[in-house]
Amino acid sequence: MQSVFGRTNESFPSKWISLGVPDGGFDDFSPQDLVAAARNQNLPIYIGSQPALWGGMMRGSTDVLLQSGTLQIEKATSEEHASDLVQAHLIETLSCLGRETIDFYFLRIRRALEEYQINGALAALEYAKQEGHVRFLGLRADGPALSVLGVWQFHDAFEALWVAKPLVNHTAYETLVPMAEARRVGVLAAQTTELAYHLDIADLDVEAAATAIHRQSLSSAVLVPVRTLSDLELLREPFESGSKLEKIVERSKSQQFWDELQESPIKRVNIAAHAKRQDQC
Repeated sequence: MQSVFGRTNESFPSKWISLGVPDGGFDDFSPQDLVAAARNQNLPIYIGSQPALWGGMMRGSTDVLLQSGTLQIEKATSEEHASDLVQAHLIETLSCLGRETIDFYFLRIRRALEEYQINGALAALEYAKQEGHVRFLGLRADGPALSVLGVWQFHDAFEALWVAKPLVNHTAYETLVPMAEARRVGVLAAQTTELAYHLDIADLDVEAAATAIHRQSLSSAVLVPVRTLSDLELLREPFESGSKLEKIVERSKSQQFWDELQESPIKRVNIAAHAKRQDQC
Protein backbone atom coordinates (compact mmCIF):
# COMPACT_ATOMS: atom_id res chain seq x y z
CA MET A 1 0.00 0.00 0.00
CA GLN A 2 1.28 3.45 -0.93
CA SER A 3 0.10 6.88 0.12
CA VAL A 4 1.32 10.47 0.02
CA PHE A 5 3.89 10.86 2.79
CA GLY A 6 3.23 14.19 4.47
CA ARG A 7 4.40 17.29 2.70
CA THR A 8 6.92 15.43 0.58
CA ASN A 9 3.92 15.29 -1.77
CA GLU A 10 5.22 11.94 -2.99
CA SER A 11 3.78 8.48 -2.45
CA PHE A 12 5.77 5.95 -0.46
CA PRO A 13 5.00 2.42 0.78
CA SER A 14 3.66 2.00 4.32
CA LYS A 15 6.49 -0.40 5.28
CA TRP A 16 10.15 0.61 5.24
CA ILE A 17 13.22 -1.56 5.94
CA SER A 18 15.99 -1.00 8.50
CA LEU A 19 19.00 -3.16 7.65
CA GLY A 20 20.99 -4.60 10.53
CA VAL A 21 23.78 -7.11 11.11
CA PRO A 22 22.64 -10.49 12.54
CA ASP A 23 23.53 -11.11 16.19
CA GLY A 24 25.68 -14.10 15.28
CA GLY A 25 27.20 -12.56 12.18
CA PHE A 26 26.77 -13.69 8.60
CA ASP A 27 27.00 -17.50 8.71
CA ASP A 28 24.06 -18.93 6.75
CA PHE A 29 23.87 -16.08 4.24
CA SER A 30 26.04 -13.20 3.10
CA PRO A 31 25.56 -9.44 3.40
CA GLN A 32 25.05 -9.44 -0.37
CA ASP A 33 22.20 -11.94 0.03
CA LEU A 34 20.49 -9.77 2.65
CA VAL A 35 20.85 -6.56 0.63
CA ALA A 36 19.61 -8.23 -2.56
CA ALA A 37 16.57 -9.67 -0.78
CA ALA A 38 15.80 -6.32 0.84
CA ARG A 39 16.10 -4.45 -2.45
CA ASN A 40 13.75 -6.92 -4.12
CA GLN A 41 11.00 -5.64 -1.82
CA ASN A 42 11.12 -2.22 -3.53
CA LEU A 43 10.78 -0.44 -0.19
CA PRO A 44 12.68 2.50 1.34
CA ILE A 45 15.78 1.24 3.16
CA TYR A 46 17.56 2.67 6.22
CA ILE A 47 21.31 2.09 5.91
CA GLY A 48 22.47 3.97 9.03
CA SER A 49 23.49 0.92 11.08
CA GLN A 50 26.43 0.14 8.76
CA PRO A 51 26.52 2.65 5.89
CA ALA A 52 29.92 1.50 4.64
CA LEU A 53 28.78 -2.14 4.52
CA TRP A 54 25.36 -1.61 2.94
CA GLY A 55 26.45 1.30 0.79
CA GLY A 56 29.17 -0.73 -0.85
CA MET A 57 26.51 -3.06 -2.20
CA MET A 58 24.19 -0.25 -3.31
CA ARG A 59 26.66 2.00 -5.08
CA GLY A 60 24.94 4.08 -7.71
CA SER A 61 21.56 2.51 -6.97
CA THR A 62 18.24 4.31 -7.29
CA ASP A 63 16.74 2.79 -4.13
CA VAL A 64 14.98 5.16 -1.72
CA LEU A 65 17.50 5.39 1.11
CA LEU A 66 17.42 6.86 4.62
CA GLN A 67 20.16 8.05 6.92
CA SER A 68 20.03 9.30 10.50
CA GLY A 69 22.33 11.95 11.88
CA THR A 70 24.78 11.31 14.70
CA LEU A 71 24.61 12.79 18.19
CA GLN A 72 27.83 14.76 17.66
CA ILE A 73 26.01 18.07 17.35
CA GLU A 74 25.43 17.88 21.12
CA LYS A 75 29.15 18.61 21.45
CA ALA A 76 29.27 21.43 18.91
CA THR A 77 30.84 24.59 20.33
CA SER A 78 29.47 26.98 17.73
CA GLU A 79 26.98 27.23 14.90
CA GLU A 80 29.76 26.73 12.38
CA HIS A 81 31.02 23.68 14.26
CA ALA A 82 27.55 22.10 14.27
CA SER A 83 27.21 22.77 10.55
CA ASP A 84 30.60 21.19 9.86
CA LEU A 85 29.72 18.07 11.83
CA VAL A 86 26.50 17.51 9.88
CA GLN A 87 28.17 18.19 6.54
CA ALA A 88 30.97 15.76 7.35
CA HIS A 89 28.53 12.98 8.20
CA LEU A 90 26.50 13.60 5.07
CA ILE A 91 29.60 13.55 2.87
CA GLU A 92 30.71 10.31 4.53
CA THR A 93 27.29 8.75 3.86
CA LEU A 94 27.19 9.81 0.20
CA SER A 95 30.74 8.54 -0.28
CA CYS A 96 29.71 5.14 1.07
CA LEU A 97 26.77 5.05 -1.33
CA GLY A 98 28.64 6.30 -4.35
CA ARG A 99 25.84 8.68 -5.26
CA GLU A 100 25.15 12.38 -4.94
CA THR A 101 21.78 12.25 -3.20
CA ILE A 102 20.16 10.51 -0.27
CA ASP A 103 16.38 10.61 -0.10
CA PHE A 104 15.80 11.17 3.63
CA TYR A 105 18.22 12.53 6.19
CA PHE A 106 16.86 12.57 9.75
CA LEU A 107 18.32 15.00 12.26
CA ARG A 108 18.64 12.98 15.46
CA ILE A 109 17.48 14.78 18.60
CA ARG A 110 18.05 13.15 21.99
CA ARG A 111 17.78 16.14 24.32
CA ALA A 112 17.36 19.90 24.31
CA LEU A 113 20.04 21.59 22.23
CA GLU A 114 21.62 25.01 22.29
CA GLU A 115 20.06 27.29 19.71
CA TYR A 116 23.37 27.66 17.86
CA GLN A 117 23.65 23.85 17.63
CA ILE A 118 20.26 23.36 16.02
CA ASN A 119 20.71 26.42 13.78
CA GLY A 120 24.06 25.16 12.54
CA ALA A 121 22.74 21.66 11.85
CA LEU A 122 19.69 22.96 10.00
CA ALA A 123 21.77 25.40 7.97
CA ALA A 124 23.93 22.49 6.77
CA LEU A 125 20.91 20.38 5.87
CA GLU A 126 19.09 23.20 4.11
CA TYR A 127 22.21 23.89 2.04
CA ALA A 128 22.52 20.17 1.23
CA LYS A 129 18.89 20.15 0.15
CA GLN A 130 19.36 23.18 -2.08
CA GLU A 131 22.41 21.54 -3.67
CA GLY A 132 20.44 18.34 -4.32
CA HIS A 133 22.32 16.11 -1.86
CA VAL A 134 19.26 15.52 0.34
CA ARG A 135 15.70 15.28 -0.97
CA PHE A 136 13.77 15.42 2.30
CA LEU A 137 14.65 16.46 5.84
CA GLY A 138 13.41 14.45 8.79
CA LEU A 139 13.41 14.73 12.57
CA ARG A 140 14.33 11.63 14.56
CA ALA A 141 12.95 11.71 18.10
CA ASP A 142 15.51 9.78 20.11
CA GLY A 143 14.91 11.15 23.59
CA PRO A 144 12.19 12.52 25.89
CA ALA A 145 9.28 13.71 23.78
CA LEU A 146 9.10 17.11 25.45
CA SER A 147 12.77 17.80 24.72
CA VAL A 148 12.23 16.95 21.06
CA LEU A 149 9.07 19.04 21.00
CA GLY A 150 10.98 21.97 22.44
CA VAL A 151 13.35 21.89 19.48
CA TRP A 152 10.70 21.18 16.86
CA GLN A 153 8.12 23.81 17.76
CA PHE A 154 10.53 26.64 16.85
CA HIS A 155 12.00 24.98 13.74
CA ASP A 156 9.47 23.92 11.13
CA ALA A 157 12.01 22.52 8.68
CA PHE A 158 11.02 18.87 8.49
CA GLU A 159 8.98 16.78 6.09
CA ALA A 160 9.17 13.58 8.14
CA LEU A 161 9.12 12.48 11.78
CA TRP A 162 10.80 9.28 12.97
CA VAL A 163 9.37 8.33 16.36
CA ALA A 164 9.28 5.16 18.45
CA LYS A 165 5.99 3.44 19.14
CA PRO A 166 6.69 0.25 21.13
CA LEU A 167 3.84 -2.06 21.99
CA VAL A 168 3.46 -0.93 25.59
CA ASN A 169 4.67 2.67 25.91
CA HIS A 170 3.31 5.15 23.34
CA THR A 171 4.21 8.39 25.14
CA ALA A 172 6.60 9.83 22.54
CA TYR A 173 4.32 8.90 19.67
CA GLU A 174 1.21 10.37 21.31
CA THR A 175 3.08 13.57 22.22
CA LEU A 176 4.69 14.27 18.85
CA VAL A 177 2.27 12.95 16.25
CA PRO A 178 -0.34 15.71 16.83
CA MET A 179 2.26 18.30 15.78
CA ALA A 180 3.19 16.14 12.79
CA GLU A 181 -0.45 16.08 11.75
CA ALA A 182 -0.84 19.83 12.26
CA ARG A 183 2.24 20.50 10.12
CA ARG A 184 1.40 17.80 7.57
CA VAL A 185 4.61 15.94 8.35
CA GLY A 186 4.89 12.26 7.39
CA VAL A 187 5.25 9.87 10.34
CA LEU A 188 7.63 6.91 10.40
CA ALA A 189 6.92 4.69 13.42
CA ALA A 190 9.83 2.61 14.75
CA GLN A 191 10.23 -0.12 17.38
CA THR A 192 6.62 -1.20 16.74
CA THR A 193 7.40 -4.81 17.64
CA GLU A 194 9.18 -4.06 20.94
CA LEU A 195 7.63 -4.91 24.29
CA ALA A 196 10.06 -3.59 26.91
CA TYR A 197 13.79 -3.77 27.65
CA HIS A 198 14.35 -4.00 23.88
CA LEU A 199 12.57 -7.34 23.75
CA ASP A 200 11.30 -7.80 20.21
CA ILE A 201 8.10 -9.77 19.94
CA ALA A 202 9.39 -11.15 16.62
CA ASP A 203 11.81 -13.31 18.63
CA LEU A 204 8.82 -14.89 20.36
CA ASP A 205 6.25 -15.09 17.57
CA VAL A 206 6.70 -13.88 13.99
CA GLU A 207 2.96 -13.88 13.34
CA ALA A 208 2.32 -11.58 16.29
CA ALA A 209 5.10 -9.25 15.12
CA ALA A 210 3.69 -9.16 11.58
CA THR A 211 0.30 -8.27 13.08
CA ALA A 212 1.79 -5.36 15.05
CA ILE A 213 3.55 -4.03 11.96
CA HIS A 214 0.48 -4.41 9.76
CA ARG A 215 -1.76 -2.60 12.24
CA GLN A 216 0.60 0.36 12.52
CA SER A 217 1.02 0.50 8.74
CA LEU A 218 -2.66 1.36 8.44
CA SER A 219 -2.05 4.75 10.09
CA SER A 220 1.60 5.58 9.34
CA ALA A 221 4.74 4.28 7.70
CA VAL A 222 6.56 1.63 9.74
CA LEU A 223 10.29 0.95 10.00
CA VAL A 224 10.79 -2.84 10.03
CA PRO A 225 14.11 -4.21 11.35
CA VAL A 226 15.63 -6.78 9.00
CA ARG A 227 18.74 -8.64 10.18
CA THR A 228 18.13 -12.01 8.53
CA LEU A 229 16.42 -13.30 5.41
CA SER A 230 13.61 -14.72 7.55
CA ASP A 231 12.92 -11.24 8.96
CA LEU A 232 11.46 -10.34 5.57
CA GLU A 233 8.45 -12.42 6.65
CA LEU A 234 7.53 -9.48 8.88
CA LEU A 235 6.66 -7.47 5.77
CA ARG A 236 3.78 -9.70 4.73
CA GLU A 237 0.25 -9.29 5.96
CA PRO A 238 -0.46 -11.61 8.92
CA PHE A 239 -2.68 -14.65 8.56
CA GLU A 240 -4.51 -14.23 11.87
CA SER A 241 -6.54 -11.47 13.45
CA GLY A 242 -4.15 -10.56 16.23
CA SER A 243 -5.06 -12.84 19.14
CA LYS A 244 -1.43 -13.97 19.45
CA LEU A 245 -0.30 -10.37 19.72
CA GLU A 246 -2.81 -9.50 22.44
CA LYS A 247 -1.96 -12.61 24.46
CA ILE A 248 1.78 -11.94 24.42
CA VAL A 249 1.35 -8.26 25.32
CA GLU A 250 -0.92 -9.19 28.21
CA ARG A 251 1.44 -11.92 29.42
CA SER A 252 4.38 -9.48 29.34
CA LYS A 253 2.78 -7.65 32.27
CA SER A 254 3.46 -10.63 34.54
CA GLN A 255 6.70 -11.48 36.33
CA GLN A 256 6.36 -15.13 35.33
CA PHE A 257 6.64 -14.16 31.66
CA TRP A 258 10.03 -12.53 32.23
CA ASP A 259 11.28 -15.29 34.52
CA GLU A 260 10.64 -17.86 31.81
CA LEU A 261 12.56 -15.82 29.25
CA GLN A 262 15.75 -15.90 31.31
CA GLU A 263 16.41 -19.40 30.01
CA SER A 264 15.81 -18.51 26.37
CA PRO A 265 18.51 -19.68 23.91
CA ILE A 266 17.95 -16.51 21.89
CA LYS A 267 20.58 -13.99 22.95
CA ARG A 268 18.44 -10.86 22.51
CA VAL A 269 15.61 -12.41 24.53
CA ASN A 270 17.97 -13.50 27.27
CA ILE A 271 19.53 -10.03 27.51
CA ALA A 272 16.09 -8.40 27.78
CA ALA A 273 15.00 -10.81 30.52
CA HIS A 274 18.13 -10.14 32.56
CA ALA A 275 17.73 -6.40 32.06
CA LYS A 276 14.25 -6.70 33.53
CA ARG A 277 15.66 -8.62 36.49
CA GLN A 278 18.40 -6.05 37.07
CA ASP A 279 15.85 -3.25 36.97
CA GLN A 280 13.99 -4.89 39.84
CA CYS A 281 17.08 -5.21 42.02
